[in-house]
Amino acid sequence: MFLRLFSNVKQDLLYFYPIVFYIWFNSFNAYSWYSGNIDAVSNQQIILRSMFAFETYNLVVDGYYNSKNKLLMYHHIGAIISPAIGLLYYQPETKYINALVQLATINMSSNIFLCFQFYWKNVYALKIIFALTFFYCRLYKMFPYVVVAGRGGYICDVYFWQSSIITSTIIQLYFINWYWASMILKKMCYKSIKKNT
Repeated sequence: MFLRLFSNVKQDLLYFYPIVFYIWFNSFNAYSWYSGNIDAVSNQQIILRSMFAFETYNLVVDGYYNSKNKLLMYHHIGAIISPAIGLLYYQPETKYINALVQLATINMSSNIFLCFQFYWKNVYALKIIFALTFFYCRLYKMFPYVVVAGRGGYICDVYFWQSSIITSTIIQLYFINWYWASMILKKMCYKSIKKNT
């Protein structure tokens, strides 16, 4: 992997540097969850800043290499807006901020395997692991947050428009995740059928 660090700029930008980020980000998130400090102000701000910076990076890089994928661009924009609002109008111990931070850690848990499977394309096990972690994190684990969001549970009267935007983004990103899930299944089924014919 490290031998390719300077030999393929596109792969480095799309996969290598994100892998480095996800190793750090997931390690920090795991520490925050298991230490019981996921809702601590300092940890929340680190997570929101990291998410904002990294999704901005993704938007620029994918905008250059994958600009035709409009849904991917929309996905990145939605993932930028929420932490940006969370940082600009940060209010500790509010439901919508807590949900935003927790979802950021849950959603990005599977992304490292997405990068792995593209970096090592011939290792089929990585594709399986990515699919399983995607379905578990982005569909199953995210679902309770979407239910609360759909019921208006994250809407805050004092910070109405901020919490409303974050709430709508949570719901929209969940449905986009279902689209990505259908594409993952379609691709895996196609490869399975092709392999058996």
